[in-house]
Amino acid sequence: MTTQLSPHVDTDELRANLRQADPGVLVAVLAQLTGDPSVVDRFAPRITYVPDPPEHAGVTDDDVTADALVDAVTAALSAPRPAAAPAADNRALFARIAPVALGTPVPDDYIDLLLEQGGFQPSQPVLPRTAKLPETFKVTIIGAGIAGLAAARTLADRGHDAVLLEARDRIGGRIWTSRWSDAAIDLGASWIHGVDGNPIAELARAVGVRTVATTYENSSDYGTDGRPLDRAATAALKRWQHVVATAVSDAQDEAEDDDPDTSLRSVAERAVNWAALPPPDRALVASVLNEYEQEYAGSATELSSRYFDDDNELEGGDVLFPAGYGAITDHLAKGLTIRTGRVVDRIDWTGSGVTVSAGTDTYTGEHVVVTLPLGVLQSGAVQFGRDLPADTTTAIAKLGMGLLDKCFLRFPSRFWPDTDWLTYVPPAENAGQWAQWVNYARAAGQPILLGFNAADFGRTVETWSDGAIIDSAMGTLRTIFGADIPAPVDYRITRWSADPYARGSYSFNKVGSTPEMRDHLAATVDGRVHFAGEATDRNSFATVHGAYNSGLRAADEISG
Repeated sequence: MTTQLSPHVDTDELRANLRQADPGVLVAVLAQLTGDPSVVDRFAPRITYVPDPPEHAGVTDDDVTADALVDAVTAALSAPRPAAAPAADNRALFARIAPVALGTPVPDDYIDLLLEQGGFQPSQPVLPRTAKLPETFKVTIIGAGIAGLAAARTLADRGHDAVLLEARDRIGGRIWTSRWSDAAIDLGASWIHGVDGNPIAELARAVGVRTVATTYENSSDYGTDGRPLDRAATAALKRWQHVVATAVSDAQDEAEDDDPDTSLRSVAERAVNWAALPPPDRALVASVLNEYEQEYAGSATELSSRYFDDDNELEGGDVLFPAGYGAITDHLAKGLTIRTGRVVDRIDWTGSGVTVSAGTDTYTGEHVVVTLPLGVLQSGAVQFGRDLPADTTTAIAKLGMGLLDKCFLRFPSRFWPDTDWLTYVPPAENAGQWAQWVNYARAAGQPILLGFNAADFGRTVETWSDGAIIDSAMGTLRTIFGADIPAPVDYRITRWSADPYARGSYSFNKVGSTPEMRDHLAATVDGRVHFAGEATDRNSFATVHGAYNSGLRAADEISG
C-alpha cells in the first residue's frame, strides 16, 4: 500500500496541525502508517501524560521530540508502506499502540472492542445473529395459574403491560379441567372452600357458572370389612376423632415459644396410647389421621402439630363446578398476553430492571412476579441470578409441599349410594389407601367416582402403572360393593408430585416451619422480584382463593 499526499495539501499547514495533535495518538498513527512497531520504543519513553478527563493527554519531553515525531508522520504519509508490514488492524500491533494513544494500560479483553470502535473491524454482535431479541414488558409473570392470572388481569385493567409465561401448553396451573365428551372433571383444584366472602365465589357469579354444594355430613361410611359402619363403630370413630382433636388443641395451647415442634402423629399416638390399641381401634385412629392428611396433603409424620391448621377458614360451605374450574381461569385470561410452552430457567435483576430467561427466549422489564409452586422452588429448577434473602430461602426449604392425587373412574352405571362422600376405614396396615371417595355424579351428571390418595401413600401410588392403580382402587370398591360391580369404562389419574411444573398439590405447615415463613416468602426482593401463589398466603394457604389473593397483592405492590 502507498500513501501519497495530494499536491493540493499545504505541507506547512499539515505540519502545524500535526504539531497540535496528541503525541501519543501520533505515535499510534505512525505505527499503523509504517507497520513498524519499533516507533513505540523510539517515542513512547519521551511522552508523559497529564489528566484530561475522562482520559489523559500526552506531552512530549521537549520540542525536539515533537518536531521529530511530526517529521516522521509527514514522511510516512508520502512513502510507500512496506508490503511485509503488519496490517493497520493487526491485533498484536494494536495492542502495543493502544496504551500509548490512550495514556493508560489497556486490558487484553478490551482490544477487540477498541478495534470495533475505531472502525478497523466490523462490529461483532454480542448475541448470535440467530438469537431472538428480548421481549420487553413492564412486568413478566411466571406461571399462568390463578395467582399469575389474577396479577396479570389486575395489572392489565390498570393499564400496565405484562406478559404471562407458562411452561405447560395450557393455562390454569394446578387448576386443570379435563373434558370427557359429555362431562368435565377437575384434575386439580375442584372446590370453592367457603363461599361467604370468597373472591372465587364472586368470580363464579360474575361468569355465571353453575355450582353444586357438597358437605362432609352427607356421607356413607364403611368399615374395614366393607360393611356400613354400625352405631358402635361410628361412636368409636367419633370418640377417637375427639381424642385426637383435643390432644392437638391442648398441645397448641400449652406450647411455649422455645418448645420444639412435634408432628401431628406423635401428639396423636401419645394421646391414644397407640402401642396398646387393639387392631380395630388402630384402624380407626389411622383413619382419623388420614383425614388430616387428606385435608392438608401432608403426612401426619410431617404435619406440624402446632401450626398445621394456622389458617382462616371461610364460612358458607363448599361447592363444585359442573362445567369445571377452567371457566374461571378462561374468564380471567381474556385479552391477556400469554406465552405457553415457556419453561423459565433463570431470573436476573438489578436496580434498574429484570431479565427472565426461558431457553432461548428472554423477557426484560421492571418487575417479575414469581408464582411457581413451592415444590418447583424447592427443586431448584429455576436459578436466581442473585442470592435471595435468607428468610426467603429458609421459608422455601422448611415449608412443606403436599400431595393429594385423584383417580376418576367412569362406570356404565351408578352402583353406589347418592351421597356426597363415601368413606372407608382400611385395615391399619393399609392406612390411607382409598379411604375417601366423592360421588362425582352429582356434579358431572354421569356415573363417575373420584378417589383420593394423599401424602405417603399418594407418592407410593404414583410409582404404579395406571393398570395397577385401577386394580387397587377396584379392590377397595369391590370390598364395599361386592365382586360383581362393573369394571370402569374410562379413567383419569393424576400424578402431581411427578409433574415437573408442580412437584406436588399444595403446601402445608411442616414440622420446623412457622406461619411467619409464608410472610417471608411473600416479601418483595429489591423492589423488583415479587412472589405469589398459595404458599405465600399465610391466612389461606392451600386454597384457590389464597392463590388468587396473592396475585392481587403482587399487582398492588407493582401498581399501588
